[in-house]
This record gives sequence, C-alpha cells and structure tokens, in this order.
Amino acid sequence: MIRGMAPKAYMALRRLWTVKVFSRGLADRRPAAPLAQAALVVVRRSAGELDWDNAYGGLKPILDCLVVKSSKNPSGLGLVTDDSPKHMPYPPWVVQRSAPRGRGNVHFAIFGLAPVAA
Repeated sequence: MIRGMAPKAYMALRRLWTVKVFSRGLADRRPAAPLAQAALVVVRRSAGELDWDNAYGGLKPILDCLVVKSSKNPSGLGLVTDDSPKHMPYPPWVVQRSAPRGRGNVHFAIFGLAPVAA
C-alpha cells in the first residue's frame, strides 16, 4: 500500500495502470503463460530530476497490474506469476533520460529470466 493513500484510491490507480499497460503495449501480444521469473526495466523521459524513493514507491501499482489475477489482485494482466522476490528477483531498473518540458513519457520492458541451476 502506498503510504497515506486510501485503499479505494490505490485500487483505482492500479486499475488505471492496468488499462494503460494493456491498451498501449499489450493489446494482442500477451504471452501464452505468465513468466516464472522476470525483470522490469522502466525508462522515464522527463525534464525534471527523478526522486528515487518516490520512483520505487510509485511502481507498486504498476507491478501489481503485471501479475496473475487473483482475489487479492483482480486487475492483474497475467504477465508475471507474482511480484515477490522469488519471481522478480531484481528490483525494477529505472533509467532517467532527458526530455523537453511537456514531452515526457514512460516506457516499460519486461524480460523473462532463465532459471538458475542450483
């Protein structure tokens, strides 16, 4: 839960990200099965500087919309099995790029990871 945000507001934010991720990037390119292990890369283009602690906190609703649907997460897109460290062993990698004011955007890339032999 994002600190200070009401549960209903958080659920609305998660639904919004689900619609944005699905409509702009997935539409007809969904995987047949969720990735067992994955890594997320975020490229943020903006005129301002990135505040890292806010960036990672703000990714929570995005991570929640990437996982498999469940009673706890009804808006999941089913791209990743779960957002726990077992299934997403690395924190999201965030890259900051410069952009003219008013022309910023955010791009996401999800990569499947090969299982590591013990």
